[in-house]
Amino acid sequence: MISEPLMKHLMETIKRQDAIDRLVDDDLDSFRTGQQDGDNSYAASLLEYGHKGYADYTNEELAAELFERNDFNQFKVIDDEQE
Repeated sequence: MISEPLMKHLMETIKRQDAIDRLVDDDLDSFRTGQQDGDNSYAASLLEYGHKGYADYTNEELAAELFERNDFNQFKVIDDEQE
């Protein structure tokens, strides 16, 4: 019987601005891919329903967004002035 997950993901610590940059880059890639594939639904949804902006996210919200987009790897977002 296996009692632990087969693969454990390490938690990555990332500074707040780096997390924001990573999410913005991912969104821009999604826009480009959608345009190339003729599917602009992601961009249309964002323009229709809005987005509060990653700068307004809490560190926990940024970590959750990164978690969903990065194969469920754990992230800890810290303020830029922290080490």
